[in-house]
Amino acid sequence: MDTSLGPRNLPESWPHGPLAYVEWYSRLAAAPKENHGNMYVVKKATPSPGNRTSAAVVPLSNICQLMPLFSNGDVPSTWTKDNVLDLSSSFLLNNWLNKYSYQTIW
Repeated sequence: MDTSLGPRNLPESWPHGPLAYVEWYSRLAAAPKENHGNMYVVKKATPSPGNRTSAAVVPLSNICQLMPLFSNGDVPSTWTKDNVLDLSSSFLLNNWLNKYSYQTIW
């Protein structure tokens, strides 16, 4: 058995390219919300027994955009781009945006 440290070949089944650590949200409902442009709502998942977060490492291309869901239309003044994922509990899954739009716009 080789116990030396250093570069190794990864199994072919592992994802390639840029990767991201993601924490999972609730499962999607059977149907999207009609009054939100047919977007699905996801909520933060409740921790599993032992207070463990459900997470994974996935290819960056598999990530979609979440938009905070505001209950009364007002954005709390304490929310910033750095903390909104921690402070909001419900999100809209943006199905109107594809991963290439920012390259086109910007």
